[in-house]
Parts: sequence; C-alpha cells; structure tokens
Amino acid sequence: MQTGVPMDRARVGFLAFNAELDTFATALIDAVLRAGEARGMQVTLVDGGGDSDTQLAAVRGFVADGVDAILLYPGDPSTLVPAVREAAERGIPVFTVNLDLEDSAPVAAYIGSDDMDYGRKQGHLLVRAIGETGNVALLTGESGTSAQIARTAGLNEVLGGHPGIRVVAEHEDDWTDATALAIVQGWLAEFPAGSLGAILAEGPEVAPAARWAREHGRDDIVFVAGDYTSDVREAILEGAVYGTVVQHPSEQGEKAVEVVADVLAGLAAGSPAGGAGRVRVLTELPVVTRDNAAGVPAAYA
Repeated sequence: MQTGVPMDRARVGFLAFNAELDTFATALIDAVLRAGEARGMQVTLVDGGGDSDTQLAAVRGFVADGVDAILLYPGDPSTLVPAVREAAERGIPVFTVNLDLEDSAPVAAYIGSDDMDYGRKQGHLLVRAIGETGNVALLTGESGTSAQIARTAGLNEVLGGHPGIRVVAEHEDDWTDATALAIVQGWLAEFPAGSLGAILAEGPEVAPAARWAREHGRDDIVFVAGDYTSDVREAILEGAVYGTVVQHPSEQGEKAVEVVADVLAGLAAGSPAGGAGRVRVLTELPVVTRDNAAGVPAAYA
C-alpha cells in the first residue's frame, strides 16, 4: 500500500450503492465530496443505482485505474467482496462508510454507526414507551443491508429480556415513506384497536404513517422511528412519534474522508483486515424523544 500520498494528488474511488435512495444518502454523499474537495483530493463518485453488477464493475474499475484508496457506501454485505479482495491484492486500501461488508472482506476501516447498538437503543426506547407487555410490528428497512441485519439483531437482543413484548408482524419497507405507509395501513386494518401496542421502524420513513394513524383515530399505537430527519423531529414534537435514535450522515461522510486521508498520509494503519481486525470508527447515537426534541436540531432534511 502506498503511503505518504500528497492530498493534492490523492485519487479516491467512491461508490454509493444507490445515490438517489433517500435524503440520508444524499447528505452522506455530499459530505464526502465536500470534505474530499476541501482536502484537495480527487474523489470520483460512481452511483451503483441499486444494481449489483454495476457496483461490482465500478469497484473493479477503480482497481484497474490504480486509485490510491476506495471508499464504499455499499448495499448488501457480500456483493463487493470479490472486488475488494482484488483491491487488497493490489495494495489499495478499502474503507466502508455507514454500511459495512461481511467480516471476510479485507476492509481497512468501517466508519459509521454501531448498528447493533442502534437496534439496542431502539429496543430500550420501545420498552420505555409501552412497558413490559404488548404486541409490536416491525418495519425492517432494506433487507440484507448491514444496517438492517445488525439493527434487527440488537433489537431482538433487548426484547429477549422482555418476554412480554412480542413481534407479531414484520415487513421490509425499503426505507421509503410510501411503502411504509402502505404497510402500516394494512396492519391497522389487520389489527383492531387495542391489539397492537407499537410499530417500530428501523428508519425515518415511518413518520408519515404515524401521522396517518393518528389522523384516523389510531392513537392507541406508539411509533418508534430510526434516524432524525426534520420530518421525524416534527412528528416527535407533535406527539405522533415517541422517539428515535440519531445518526448524522454528514458527520459520517466527513469522518470517512478524514480516516482515508490519515491512512494515505501514513498517519494511521490501513492494512486490509477482516472480522475483528477491521478498524471501526464509530459515531455517536443519541436518543431523542419529546422531552428533548425542541433543543436538538434535525440531523438531515
């Protein structure tokens, strides 16, 4: 691996698995590009468009071009592993931001949230909201992403200590408002008043659904969100959403560029490693409810 690379000559390949996924993706990508430009890096963004073949070809293209480093905002944890191994063989350090790859991938560092802890914090919020008993429906974001897998595992870990809380319905919503709304509308038709204590979403897309439920007389259901958009903040202040766990896409993007820069400058270790050997640079995950939302600005639009 080449170190001591001057920032004004550093070339970084940046793959986003879907640059138009949502406002979180937009904020994260913008932060990476801004931070890279501020350091004089040449950051080349490729939008994977949600297509596995496009993403794999993009990373292999970065390797063939001989970039100094590769930064991945990946989709599922396994698709890019063969290309990441090819990068490691060429001595090109690979970093992941927000979403991670499976442990076997030779990744130098992951920068982002501890999604297991994210799920645990959502679980504790849920217990605070409904107590020790109740039926819960779960919106799981985009299945197969590292965030969905780890958040669900963290939530289940907490609920394992509260046997009176039962997950009675679960559905993927692809992190989108319209899909979440349609699913919640179906659940409200399926579960009569008093039979469902809460709906928990692993992302912010549940806010419109929470408002819809309230407007249609279903304030018997508590809603717990993930992330802290301006829409979620308003829903918390209105009382439609009980609370959420906060992650900041701009912070993660800026920190990712900082880590890449330090490795290329030789200021930090960047040897590719899998599993426990992977460096994890974790950002904080504060919790927001109606008690403190007025004093906490939204993390992104």
